[in-house]
Amino acid sequence: MPVVPELEETNYLLTQAIADYLSTFEHCELDGILFASAQKPKESTDPSVMNIILFHKSSGVLNADRRFREAEVNMYQHDEDISYFDPEIRTTPDDFRREFKVLSRKK
Repeated sequence: MPVVPELEETNYLLTQAIADYLSTFEHCELDGILFASAQKPKESTDPSVMNIILFHKSSGVLNADRRFREAEVNMYQHDEDISYFDPEIRTTPDDFRREFKVLSRKK
């Protein structure tokens, strides 16, 4: 089904409503839903062109508390009696952990 610009918002709202309903439906324990992208050509058999919705209740992120970098910012350099604009941002590699893993509560 082609994406029609006039219906784009309506289609999004329908998908959002269905996802919200399924995420709270007590009779089936779903971690998320997987469905074909509207941007996928109809004749394509490429399985990587999919939309994935992972429900919040079913996921967690390892090391999520360390997702921010700490930085020191200086906007001006000072030489004797003169200050001039020379922005600089410094960080340290130890302040940030790039290894994130998505975890499911289901085993």
